[in-house]
Amino acid sequence: MTAATLLQSSDVSARVRREITSDPRVTGQSLEASFDNDTITLTGTVRSFAAKLYAEEAARRVGELKDVHNRIEVKIPAHDFKADKEVAEAIRYTYRWNVLLPSNSIDCVVVDGWVLLTGKVSAEYQKLEAEVAIYHIAGLRGIVNDIEIAAPMD
Repeated sequence: MTAATLLQSSDVSARVRREITSDPRVTGQSLEASFDNDTITLTGTVRSFAAKLYAEEAARRVGELKDVHNRIEVKIPAHDFKADKEVAEAIRYTYRWNVLLPSNSIDCVVVDGWVLLTGKVSAEYQKLEAEVAIYHIAGLRGIVNDIEIAAPMD
């Protein structure tokens, strides 16, 4: 790696870190950004799943990036901890009030703050909405969206 390449890499990493730290939605952060081959890799910890996503969004605002690898870990502080049962109840409640979702068609299982979504919906936007609708639920550490899109009936 040349000196110019190292300098550019350091500059891009510093700009990404500045962009992330200036975003007030990224709370409880302890983050690093390393740049290599037009890709930034984010590592460290945040206090919520939403903060992890906002950190990635902030990194993508910096030009010159081909890709962002988000390796940030969500570590929920003890005072914000929610039992898996509480997280699952909050998700089901959120779905019941979301007019875009057939709440009776989506199931969730929560283990250690990780959510597995399953079931069937009729359109791609509903699968995405099922995920986006729960980003801000306290106690959430990650989402695996295995919802299927049902084939349209003729």
